[in-house]
Amino acid sequence: MVKEVEGFPIPVDSRLHRNTTPSFTVSEPYLFDGLEFGFDARSHRFATAIYKAQEARHSATGILTAVSESHLDVAPYFIYSSVWGGGAPWAVMTFRGERLDSKRTTTTKVLSRGMRCLARTIPASWSRPSAPWATQSAASPRGFMRPTARRIPR
Repeated sequence: MVKEVEGFPIPVDSRLHRNTTPSFTVSEPYLFDGLEFGFDARSHRFATAIYKAQEARHSATGILTAVSESHLDVAPYFIYSSVWGGGAPWAVMTFRGERLDSKRTTTTKVLSRGMRCLARTIPASWSRPSAPWATQSAASPRGFMRPTARRIPR
């Protein structure tokens, strides 16, 4: 199934895992498909749409958007910030399907790792240094950290 998010066709799986957990559309499965197997026409189209929806959200709202699963330092300790999840765009959810939009994260791994690794197989605008969304999202996360966030010793 496909749902429109920010004007782009996003692949969505409406089935429930164990009749409870909704599926989440995040960036990695589509990035890994390109990294591991190379894009075919369909996976390239979906990866492009997922990227462009995030870029469009940033353009429309100014909110940096790079969605993925993320670890938290408080319960529930793991969330999915999604392009589509639980029947809605930009949902932040637990594996059990609870909505937790207040725990939204921005993950630099989506851009700085995945998208940049695929720079030869993705549209030129994805790796264009002047693209504000890509540049800001892939920048050092220090500016986004809470002053009280725990830091890992080096």
